[in-house]
Amino acid sequence: MQKFEQALKILEKSKEFKDWKKKNKEAYLSYGFLIVQDGGSDWKIGYYHKKRDGVTSFNVGDKITVEPEDDVFRKEKKEVLGIDIKEIKYKLADAINIAVELQKKEFSAESPKKIIVILQKLDIGQIWNITFLTQSFSTLNIKVRSDTGEVVEKKLQPLFGMDK
Repeated sequence: MQKFEQALKILEKSKEFKDWKKKNKEAYLSYGFLIVQDGGSDWKIGYYHKKRDGVTSFNVGDKITVEPEDDVFRKEKKEVLGIDIKEIKYKLADAINIAVELQKKEFSAESPKKIIVILQKLDIGQIWNITFLTQSFSTLNIKVRSDTGEVVEKKLQPLFGMDK
């Protein structure tokens, strides 16, 4: 599993990113997204452009691909905050270990099948937003602060009928 910081360095050194950044100087790092699978997966790293209220995503794998700018996915019209690499004291593996231990202790009946991770900054701080998709068709969401390792939120929801 590749570390976020490694993927970011690979991205920032790439011709694709440098060419894009020349035309989008005011855009800033807003998220990292990873689906954790056996052997890892490719990072998707997003940059937010405030004036256009859009995000450009880069897939960082064997090669770098750029996705067209898209609308920001959010429930409420809140400011998109930037990621601060210096605030990552707890790495991805640390955060997943914290979430897995909590899952085993408090939600042992929920057997995780897939893990989705988003590094983002919210009102509650910069977090590793970790979601387990479980065998019982539920999502277990655990938010772990990237600077302290503190669990700031945990929520279990059924995957179907969530609108009720």
